[in-house]
Amino acid sequence: MAAQDRIQVVIYGRTYQLVGADAVRTRELARKVDETMRRFSENMPGAESYQLAILAALHLADKLARVRDEFATYRSDVGDSADRLLEVLENGLREELQTPAAAAADNPPGVAAGDTPADVETHPDDTNTAEPVGGGPDELPVDIPEAL
Repeated sequence: MAAQDRIQVVIYGRTYQLVGADAVRTRELARKVDETMRRFSENMPGAESYQLAILAALHLADKLARVRDEFATYRSDVGDSADRLLEVLENGLREELQTPAAAAADNPPGVAAGDTPADVETHPDDTNTAEPVGGGPDELPVDIPEAL
C-alpha cells in the first residue's frame, strides 16, 4: 500500500484534514466539490451547507454514473468491432489460402501453382531446387549469354 499523507483541503469555506496517497488528486477532487457546492449556492442562496453538499454529491455521482455507462457502451462497441474485424480477417485469410496464388506461395522456387510432379524437373545436385519443364510449344529452352 502506498504511503499515506495528511492533506489539508478547503471545501465551501471549511478546512478538512484528509489522509491519502495522492495529495494533488485529493486537492483537485476537493476543488471540484467546492466548485459544485458554490454553483448550487448561487441558485439556492438560503441553503445550508449540508444541503449543498448533498446536492453536490448527487450531481457528482450522476456524472460518474453517466461516464461509467458511456464507458460500458464504448467498451461493448469496441468489443463488437474487434469481433467483426477478426471475422473479416479470418474470412480473408481462409479465402487467400484457397486461391491458387496462395498455393503458389507455398511451392518451392520455380514451381508454379497447379504443377504436378511430372511438370517439375529436379537437379540431382540440389534436391531443394525445382524448375518447371517447358510450358508448351511457344516456350523453348534457350541459353542466353550473360554478356547481354
